[in-house]
Amino acid sequence: MHGVTQGIVEDVKLAVSEGCTAAVAANSEAEGADPVQLRAWVGAESVVIEVLDRSREPEQSVAGHPRQINTGELPFERLLSVPIIRGLVDEVSIGPREDGPGTSLRMVVSISGDESI
Repeated sequence: MHGVTQGIVEDVKLAVSEGCTAAVAANSEAEGADPVQLRAWVGAESVVIEVLDRSREPEQSVAGHPRQINTGELPFERLLSVPIIRGLVDEVSIGPREDGPGTSLRMVVSISGDESI
């Protein structure tokens, strides 16, 4: 698929697993919450993955190149997964959902082969 290396596939799988685990844990605290949602889009040069939950919205949104994000700025329930995710993706953002209460974790991974993760 798109000439993506097995290493990138494994990185994406681990990042998605970590993101979903954090979302399920955060979502379990929300009374009567919808299930966690996972969305993905594949383009010619990147794949975008979004994990959505109905936990309380983060006090502060963070976004950018993973190495530039200070995990001290993140909500507590995300602190365990983000350092792992940070080493696996090219861009990451955590912020409020656009469609109502909850949190969105968005990850972008280059699949063009021109950039290393």
